[in-house]
Amino acid sequence: MPQQNKRRINARYKITAIRDGKVLRSEEREGRSAREAASGSTIFFINVPDNAATELGVPYRQSFQASIEIEWLGNLPRKKYTREERAARAAAREAAKVERQKAEDAWSRKREAEEEQALLARRRRIINEIELAFEKHNKDAMHFVVCDICSKKAAYLLVAVEPEGSTIPFEHITGARCQDHYWRSFKTNAAVRCASLEFFYDGVRQLYINKQESSVAEPKEA
Repeated sequence: MPQQNKRRINARYKITAIRDGKVLRSEEREGRSAREAASGSTIFFINVPDNAATELGVPYRQSFQASIEIEWLGNLPRKKYTREERAARAAAREAAKVERQKAEDAWSRKREAEEEQALLARRRRIINEIELAFEKHNKDAMHFVVCDICSKKAAYLLVAVEPEGSTIPFEHITGARCQDHYWRSFKTNAAVRCASLEFFYDGVRQLYINKQESSVAEPKEA
């Protein structure tokens, strides 16, 4: 009965493949657990010679079932490090940790920059759609904005902050979603139903919220 390897130190295991009481193959491997030792074993890829296939009852070069037995042969002695080696190992671990953190920070900055660029592109597209439609459809231009994900009519305008007054600044727009693709996007904290919005242009572009409509919606998480 193998002892429990609480300290997760290397041990030696004997792995044996058996079929009908006959040993097909056996090998010894090292690992911190029986599972780890078995996972790297080649015992599961057994080539049975032609002259032994009939005797063992194993189909040559075909898949077959066999029992795998794993025997614990004892723990291996732990390597002893000098004070200098321990210090060097600790310094290497700390350096690796710093490098991982640097890589994670760089990836985060890159992702945020990409998302920021995508946000600006979405905002510009939505403003262009509103302005182009305004020339033909006046204040109902908001009804011609399309979803960021597909080409369906947008049901919600996503904004960075909860609207406090009766208008929405254009710099607060973060996206537009149809009913099927409605969820929170980058830097989005609120959503307003497009049906409750009207567009005005009197020298200054304005999105007006019709308070008679139930306009503000709870954004869903992605």
